[in-house]
Amino acid sequence: MRQLAAWAVTRLPLVAIVLGLLPWPWPRSLRGDLGLYAGWADVIGSGRFPVGDWNWQYPPGAAVAIVAPSWLPGGYVGGFLVLAVLCDLAVLALLRGTAARWYWIAGVPLLGPLAFARYDLMVAAVAVAALVLAGRPVVSGVLIGLGTMLKVWPVLLLAGARPLRPVLAGAAGAVAALAAVLGALLPGSLDFLAYQRGRGVQIESVPGTVFLVGRHLGWHGTNELRFGAREWVGPGVDAVRVGAVLASLLALGWLLWWRRRVEWGPSTPYDLALTAVLLAVVTSRVLSPQYLLWLLALAAVCLGRPTTTQRPVAALVLFATALTQLEFPVLWTPLVAGFPADLVLLGRNLVLLAAAALAVRGLASSTVD
Repeated sequence: MRQLAAWAVTRLPLVAIVLGLLPWPWPRSLRGDLGLYAGWADVIGSGRFPVGDWNWQYPPGAAVAIVAPSWLPGGYVGGFLVLAVLCDLAVLALLRGTAARWYWIAGVPLLGPLAFARYDLMVAAVAVAALVLAGRPVVSGVLIGLGTMLKVWPVLLLAGARPLRPVLAGAAGAVAALAAVLGALLPGSLDFLAYQRGRGVQIESVPGTVFLVGRHLGWHGTNELRFGAREWVGPGVDAVRVGAVLASLLALGWLLWWRRRVEWGPSTPYDLALTAVLLAVVTSRVLSPQYLLWLLALAAVCLGRPTTTQRPVAALVLFATALTQLEFPVLWTPLVAGFPADLVLLGRNLVLLAAAALAVRGLASSTVD
């Protein structure tokens, strides 16, 4: 009961802020994406994907998460919050162990009300369910497939899947089935791929830190609003963009190599899942604030396993989440303009890099020759 009470006390103010019942100095950080979602829900409800809208960068399954709030009472925002709160509570219920649950209770508020103004809580709930049900490989695989169709990143959970074949079969089947149904019902289901390919180096990304520091050392560039985010524009950006992609591929290659050398223990699938997503986040050319919800959820799952190697990583993820809310939305305006708020984002990115290094070190310590 104490955990449930703490969960309610920490969530009620966030929900009230999103509803506009409590003052919040940065309302656009909340209502911007919710407005996009509501508009997309109308388009999808008319029988097609948002073709031609470069803000639509999500896989086809996202249509379900976007439209679902329209089916609930309370208007779009009210329905969206109902789903987000239920998914948040579902994560809490799925987590094992006192430490894991308290971690989740404390972690989400560190991101602020933005946690309830993006659909990432829904994806996190599916990902956590997939890990918790790892003992049922096909079911876990189906959940991974559904999560992948919602927002791609849950595909990385396959890195820790064992036995791999039934999990992979379940995931592939879920992806194929959902893609076929949505592709038949709604034209334009794969248009998001073109918009994803066109994305540059986001100002908040870890690779983008090069230009965050560079603009104070003579780099002649700027940042512009593109694809719904601030992206760096100027000399060297294309090279960093390509480098980020190569870094992601190298990280994936290391994970595949490591799987063959590891001495699997009870916590290995969960530790590997967190490490895979963390490596993807720090090497990606895109890093939005809500991505921290992914890391919080997976870190909480790890903390529910006594033999996990990821406890220091979980602590750093909490710190990075708190810095993320400070970076966005609190200091966002001076950050875009290039004022000393850069130090907060620099610190956050360094914390994420340290977390990734510790995650890899923890996994590597359990390898065998």
